Amino acid sequence: MQDRSIEAGSAWSEGEDRKWRKEKVARLPGIQAEIDGLIAEIVHDVARLPPLQVLVCARRFSDVAWSGLETEAESGEDQIHAQHMVEYLQSLVAAVPRAPRQNQQLTEEDWKQLSARVKRVFKLVTYDFLPWLDLTSAEGSSGLDSDAEFIEFELRTFWLNVRGKRYYAHVPRYLRDVFVPHTDVLGAAFGLSGEEFVKAFESKLRSFLFGLRDAVADLRALWRDVSTVCDDERTGDITWNDVDSLSDFEAVIEEQGWSRRLEAVRGRLVGADLYDVEHLTKLPRKLLDELSWSPGEAAEFLESGDYSGWPVR
Repeated sequence: MQDRSIEAGSAWSEGEDRKWRKEKVARLPGIQAEIDGLIAEIVHDVARLPPLQVLVCARRFSDVAWSGLETEAESGEDQIHAQHMVEYLQSLVAAVPRAPRQNQQLTEEDWKQLSARVKRVFKLVTYDFLPWLDLTSAEGSSGLDSDAEFIEFELRTFWLNVRGKRYYAHVPRYLRDVFVPHTDVLGAAFGLSGEEFVKAFESKLRSFLFGLRDAVADLRALWRDVSTVCDDERTGDITWNDVDSLSDFEAVIEEQGWSRRLEAVRGRLVGADLYDVEHLTKLPRKLLDELSWSPGEAAEFLESGDYSGWPVR
């Protein structure tokens, strides 16, 4: 079978090839130590930072990164990194116990530091560690020569970076096939039917797909109404970053009976309302507790052993 590792080319001698492989193997312990050190720093940060703010910021970061793209084929390094921030930080929040002293706010500097460290971890794992992991012997191994070795490497790389096809329109039908036949069991355990469970998921899915768009549309509608009442010259467009601009008109908003509209917009755009599963789905707390982890509850992700806290876990 043809060697699947980076080919040295016909100009290389066998001795030069062995030297190259030996150098790659020699670097692995240092790369592993750097990854472990970065993860330890990320864990320290996650333990002291407000978890809800971290998760909301990660999701906002992803929304901004993916906005404006028409197809997944247009995605690149920024979009993949944004997805990593959501998934990896979510796993760590679930795994890391809270520190005795907690920060009350997530600062821009905190976020930049987290982002840089996570990006470095994924780069090292994907490009500098996994491809060379099978070069354990410069003399006896040619690296990824067998089908099994190559498939293992490919699966690990896919696990890190590929999210597959998402046909959201078909998900509710699939869930109905799975859960509706078990309505009796769901009713006895949690007090709801299979159809109610699927409807709850659809509510969450709508928020996931269209929540930010709808919130911005509501913000713009409120902004136009306020501008009309105030005869204000600032009638231009407004984005979700400008939600606090409405604070200048809170007296008028209260007078017009629009306070709930303002709070609803704020909760979705600068708060966590778009991700409040209990509010969106109305599912019973008992079921939500079974489907989720509190911070620090999923400790196995950081248990000692190979790749503790690594994204390959």
